[in-house]
Amino acid sequence: MKLKSIILPSIALSLGLASCSAIYDDLDPCPQGIDISLAFTNNMEGVDRLSSDVHCSNIFIYDGDGNLYGHYDIDDSNHIDLELPAGNYRAVAFGGMRCDEASYDFNTTPGDFHHYSDLLAFLKGTRASEVSARLHDQFHVAGDFTVDADDLNHRSMTLDYIRNTNTVRTILDYSDKSAIRPSDFIVTLTADNYVTDHKNDVVPQGEALTYRPCADGTTAATADSPAQAWMEISTGRLTPSTDARLTISSVSSGKQLFKINLVEYIAKIQEKEMPGVSLAEYLNRQNNWEVKLTVDRDADGIFGLVFYINGWIINLSNTNIDL
Repeated sequence: MKLKSIILPSIALSLGLASCSAIYDDLDPCPQGIDISLAFTNNMEGVDRLSSDVHCSNIFIYDGDGNLYGHYDIDDSNHIDLELPAGNYRAVAFGGMRCDEASYDFNTTPGDFHHYSDLLAFLKGTRASEVSARLHDQFHVAGDFTVDADDLNHRSMTLDYIRNTNTVRTILDYSDKSAIRPSDFIVTLTADNYVTDHKNDVVPQGEALTYRPCADGTTAATADSPAQAWMEISTGRLTPSTDARLTISSVSSGKQLFKINLVEYIAKIQEKEMPGVSLAEYLNRQNNWEVKLTVDRDADGIFGLVFYINGWIINLSNTNIDL
């Protein structure tokens, strides 16, 4: 298999096209294949953040039968030009999995022969059933293409990544405005979302993983805001069917103060923050979640039965969004 430079002198390109319009027995066969470029516009801004957010990309090319044709690491140019025989193909690309600090790995050595339906990406270290590290961002995209026998040059295709990793920041304060510390609480997110397949679908493993804070801290009180404690959790892919249970418990009393299926409540704000799109697309584009609430120390519960997700007020008494 031959990797080609995508930059050709114009005179050589014109000669190449001319030679392909007629039969010359002494010339090499005309080039045919695919020129794949990567992008990352599936974010809330809708701008291409590939160069700043995505690193260490690699790509699998599968033939029409779904068998591995080739595997390639992609350099900082974020595109690859491949000569391929005529046929149908599928490209599956990943970002962030070939970095030294990668949090995810494949279930197979990338260059080893396999069918694309067997390819899985899994979070490292899941046998311990708990993760408290900040995950290195992981991205995925797939697309099908065809190379025709009579192509005179390479076809072009852009693959637009989806970010799979999410950050969930919980911010707490006390209703009596007293001092507060992250160590006053146990905050966890449990979800069976640590394995995905070649289509980027989550593959349930039958056991939820417990994600714990990878960072925490306090914010001093101001004239407009009481002292706050924050805890940040890094987690994997969220889809409409993901049961991601965010739980907050009091260390002093041992009482569970708060427990929600985060995705269920994200669905409540989706139509307000990003109307006209599906929940699945919203989850593909938004990956930073901020859950803010006030704790009533006397009642050992949530003050006022309201909390915030990304600034939207959720009223637990009627599960509506208060604007």
